[in-house]
Amino acid sequence: MENKNIYKELYHYDDKHSLVMNEITHDVCFMKTLTHYDIAVYQYIKDHPNKYVPRIYDIFEQGDTLCVAEEYIQGSSFDSIIYSGRLSDQAKLNYFIKLCYGIKYLHDAPQHIIHRDIKLSNIIIAEDGDLKIIDYDAAKIYKPGSKRDTVLIGTEGMAAPEQYGFRQSDERTDIYAIGLLLKEAFPNNKRLQQVADKASAFEPNDRYKDIGELISALTNGPSAGKLNPLFPFPGFRTGVWYKMVISSAFWMTIISTAIVNIFVYERKPVTGFGYAMLVLLSALFGMDLFMDWTGFWLMLPGMKLKGKDNILIKIGYFVVGEIILLILCFLCIAVLEGERII
Repeated sequence: MENKNIYKELYHYDDKHSLVMNEITHDVCFMKTLTHYDIAVYQYIKDHPNKYVPRIYDIFEQGDTLCVAEEYIQGSSFDSIIYSGRLSDQAKLNYFIKLCYGIKYLHDAPQHIIHRDIKLSNIIIAEDGDLKIIDYDAAKIYKPGSKRDTVLIGTEGMAAPEQYGFRQSDERTDIYAIGLLLKEAFPNNKRLQQVADKASAFEPNDRYKDIGELISALTNGPSAGKLNPLFPFPGFRTGVWYKMVISSAFWMTIISTAIVNIFVYERKPVTGFGYAMLVLLSALFGMDLFMDWTGFWLMLPGMKLKGKDNILIKIGYFVVGEIILLILCFLCIAVLEGERII
């Protein structure tokens, strides 16, 4: 393991947290010094990176403490996004589904990892839009056969009943905390309130048996196919300034390109208007497909796949959609201009 001396402190938060730079790799990291920890948790995260968890660059023990150098995440707190008033229920639900997949990564470890401290302040929406689950100080490896937790760790008000010594915490402990967050985030959504009630049941056996079952409840319910509102446009939904600038520039380019087509075919206004509509419809189609704007395309086969598979499916739909748009555009222009189609 690396020596702590290779890290130069850039900013001192307190005695246990600081911003540092690795003087060999020049990576800027967040350094934590822990007194209560399960080193197996951090070792697994270090060896098996995941998009929903900050990358662990280095871990090393010093006496009774563990030093952890991890990825420094810049972004917004979960509550500032969820309670901003700018997101539809479907957009907020998408973030909760990402949260569940992040927890699933932990639960699917060969030795199941239980986070035990899921709360608003431990969830960050990074500047690139990815959700990150932070703070594994309370996390532990699940030990089959153990009757109860040996150390009671968690946040009052969010900790499941079993964390107070009734029994050993397991995957359903994290489901309980997610249920409480769901209950607060969707006060007027009857279906999601029912999901939240089951997830946060007092008795673990009354909750969803695993995180996969909770994901199914969130994605396959009646509102899963409900369309998102048209406003605000993609790029304006998070309120991040540079995303709004990029989105504005994109639409200005598309609109100006459409207008240019009208002037290029000035002597054939139908043709010019047809090509202008083709540009606009292609942009709207692509934006909706790749940015999950209205949510319509999420109902198509394969759209709920993750990662590269999802991108490939979307590219396939885009290519097919563009071919159909082109054919329809040429047919309409030919008919309206009175020209022969073949």
